[in-house]
Amino acid sequence: MRKISTRDATKFLIVSYQAVDNGTKSAILREYIQGLKKFYYLPELIKPMKNN
Repeated sequence: MRKISTRDATKFLIVSYQAVDNGTKSAILREYIQGLKKFYYLPELIKPMKNN
């Protein structure tokens, strides 16, 4: 599975950083933390888009 940063997630989803953060807080997106970096797995970003 491919990891992408929060910045890359905003570019991929074509939304703002705040929208990704709100999606994480409302449990639509799952955020992973490694050290001080936050990242998302690409297949987990695609899955909520298919549900809409």
